[in-house]
Amino acid sequence: MPAASPILTIPTSPICLDADVYVSASGASTNSFVGTTIAENDRWNHSNLRRALTLPFPLAAPPRVCELAGIVVAEWPWMLTPQTQTVDWFVKADVPAGAELWAVGYVLGMNSRQPFRGFDPGSSSVVAILGGAGGVQDIGPISVDVRGLQGSVTIGLAMMANQDAGGTTNNGLVATYSRDQIVAVGSGAFAGWAGALPPCASICLTDGVAGAGSPQISPWYDVVGISSSASPGTVNNVAHLSPQMHEADWIGHLTPGNNLGYYIVTQFYADLYSLELRERPLSGSLASVV
Repeated sequence: MPAASPILTIPTSPICLDADVYVSASGASTNSFVGTTIAENDRWNHSNLRRALTLPFPLAAPPRVCELAGIVVAEWPWMLTPQTQTVDWFVKADVPAGAELWAVGYVLGMNSRQPFRGFDPGSSSVVAILGGAGGVQDIGPISVDVRGLQGSVTIGLAMMANQDAGGTTNNGLVATYSRDQIVAVGSGAFAGWAGALPPCASICLTDGVAGAGSPQISPWYDVVGISSSASPGTVNNVAHLSPQMHEADWIGHLTPGNNLGYYIVTQFYADLYSLELRERPLSGSLASVV
């Protein structure tokens, strides 16, 4: 495939014009210099401003990302500029010290790549978000390859969180479970995550109640909510799951109450302050507009 030809852009900033000299009363440019400057400014705006979208979130209550299975943070419909090679995501987020999350971009459209599924954390298309000293960080670019794609596409960003080995854990006996919930024996089993949305925890079924020392007999599931069972006096003992269990995960296992346990672990998280989607800066130059 031949290399893409350069796309022209204006390398300098736009020239500001006073309103008095911008146009005549009839709406036409007052002279050729003004007309040329307007044309240059239009080209500059097209190549530098029109090529990005930014979404800020309220600082008082920014959305929190902490899903083990991953979550689509944003999907934007995008009309690709011809011959664009890459579209980059940039994320501003408050990440606790030592936290570990991943972000991966994808594109949907005609003849496009597929979204994230079983991503490789070592891939160059995946950005590992490490908390370091913690606090607000600028993360990116998270690149999406759009070579060979044209026209209307959807550019997406997914984020996944790792389990926090130093966070809160709990284990115990399972009273009952179904496709979308695990009910623990006794009150307060999941009290540490009650009231938090998202709870930022993941849970699995175990053969025995020794926590991490028991054999795991189901995949990990994100906990999306904590509630209380119908039994009087039994509170914060129901963990609601996402995604729902497959039949192979919950049919044919040990009968609940016969030493069937659970193990729940806290997840790392990041609070999102803003997202930006930007096409890779244009190459080439154009000294003047005729």
